[in-house]
Order: sequence, then structure tokens, then C-alpha cells
Amino acid sequence: MTVTCASSIDFETLVAYWLAELPAQREAGLEEHLFGCAHCTRRLETVAALASGVRSAVKDGTVSMVVSGRFVETMKRAGLSLR
Repeated sequence: MTVTCASSIDFETLVAYWLAELPAQREAGLEEHLFGCAHCTRRLETVAALASGVRSAVKDGTVSMVVSGRFVETMKRAGLSLR
């Protein structure tokens, strides 16, 4: 049996939620929906798994990228190191 949601949360909003980029009021409403909706909760779990996979690939050096000087400075201020 496939469970769906009549008001499914879009991918971009789930990513913004995962990254803690939503305004507090929007976040609270979204969390209320997630607590009662198995479909959207599974979609959020997919976002979390994707984030974990990307994080692991970057950390292991599997993924290379070109970044701006601004990005490098932001990471340094956050206490991170880049190779």
C-alpha cells in the first residue's frame, strides 16, 4: 500500500528545513505536518540520507569541486579546513 499526502511538502522546502533555513513560524508549521504525515517524513528521511551521502563523498575526496574565495573564507571562519 502506497501512502501519499494531499499537501506534500516540496523538495526545496524539505532541504531548507534540513538546513535550518526556514523562518521559525514556517518551521513550526512544517514540523507539525511532519509529525502527522508518514509520507512527508519518509521524504525528509530521503533528504537526510542524500545529505549524508554527499557529506561522505566530499569528506572522502570522492567529489572534487571548485569553490569561490568567499566560500573558502566562510569555511575558515566556521573552523573548517579545505583540501
